[in-house]
Amino acid sequence: MPDLDAAVDGIPVIPPNAHIALARHRTADEQFLRRPYNYDDQPGAGRTTDSGLIFASYQRDPARQFVPVQERLAAADALNQWITTIGSATFAVLPGVGSPTGYLGQTLLESHR
Repeated sequence: MPDLDAAVDGIPVIPPNAHIALARHRTADEQFLRRPYNYDDQPGAGRTTDSGLIFASYQRDPARQFVPVQERLAAADALNQWITTIGSATFAVLPGVGSPTGYLGQTLLESHR
């Protein structure tokens, strides 16, 4: 865990607008699982490299968990000058099947009866 309070001669070791400082959860509501996947295709005959990062995150409530973090990053992340977002998507993943006679999404549907 990075020490966001560390300082040398009063100067923060990790600046407040560093990606790691802004992306870190501020409340328990902002905790979610995240995983980056880097890619870098080798240049071929007559073409340039294609490299980047695919970022995947997993949470129950994107509006409550992901959006507050993303808003901080959009407003002040020091990496923003080097980032170009190509696309974004949100997908629902149904809960698994709990019994041999169960079906995908059963717990979601039963909780609303």
